[in-house]
Amino acid sequence: MSDGTLPAATPLGIADFRESLDFAEHRQLLDHWLAIRGDGMPRREALDPSAFHRVLRHAGLIEVVGPEPRFRYRLTGSELERRFDRRLSGRFVEEVKSIDYAGYLCGLYRACVDARAPLFVTERSTYLTSYPLTCFRLMLPLAGDGGVVGGILYSTISDSDVRAALVRPVRDVRSGGAFRAHVLRDGPAGAAPVSVHPADPGDGVSGCADTRLIG
Repeated sequence: MSDGTLPAATPLGIADFRESLDFAEHRQLLDHWLAIRGDGMPRREALDPSAFHRVLRHAGLIEVVGPEPRFRYRLTGSELERRFDRRLSGRFVEEVKSIDYAGYLCGLYRACVDARAPLFVTERSTYLTSYPLTCFRLMLPLAGDGGVVGGILYSTISDSDVRAALVRPVRDVRSGGAFRAHVLRDGPAGAAPVSVHPADPGDGVSGCADTRLIG
């Protein structure tokens, strides 16, 4: 059982954050985000899918809705929908995930929004179809109107994708949690770490997030 609190960790610079990404596809996505962000966060309209074509089937867009944010899938890659055997686009996270898992995911998305920064999480989970998976989740904030975070560009790659061993769709998480997570955000050296709290904590899912700063 999770106690509902996901501990914070240590800031890093761009090079170290990039080095922590396990897959070339995620490094390509981060490089594009950095190239188009200007002095802050890029807008969704600035994204060029051809610049991160290698990761498109593992990627998607999330809309941040309201001042007490809810998170709605705007677009999802073909591999993500194939893996979960359901359509995610146009639906809120809590509509398509179990209560515990939705709370965990929304806690991560809220951390990305609060930090206005890339967040990378590695997590081990056992799904209801009994597949034990290691998932590598990269979340990149996108600017909305008024300088707030209006969306998240994300990509999730699992070890089963790498092995090409997953032949049946998976269902919601039965148990698991993050064991490695990094956040990269603009700010002065020594800025405070960001803590992550599940939006609706419950049994069976735990996690952690680190804050790592651009130097």
